[in-house]
Amino acid sequence: MTLVVIIQTCVAIKKTGVIDMAGARLTKFEMQLMETLWTRGEASIREMQEAFPEKKRPGYTTVQKMVYRLEEKKVVRRVLKLGNFHMFA
Repeated sequence: MTLVVIIQTCVAIKKTGVIDMAGARLTKFEMQLMETLWTRGEASIREMQEAFPEKKRPGYTTVQKMVYRLEEKKVVRRVLKLGNFHMFA
C-alpha cells in the first residue's frame, strides 16, 4: 500500500510539479525548502537559502516569499525571533 502511494506521488510530481501535503499543495521549490526544515529541524530564511547549491541558489527575497507562502498554508510556523530574523519549523 505504501509503495503505491509513493509511486502515485512521484507520478503527480512529474506531471504537475505539485505535491499535495496535508491538504496543502506544494511546488517542487516549496518541497526543497521543507526538506531543509526536516533535515535541520529549525532554520532561518538565510539558512534555507544557503542550503541550495551555489550555482542554482535562489535570491534571499525569493526564499523569503516562499517561506511566507508556506506559513500562510500553515505548513511551517515561526518558532523564534532572534534580532531581525525569525526561525521557522
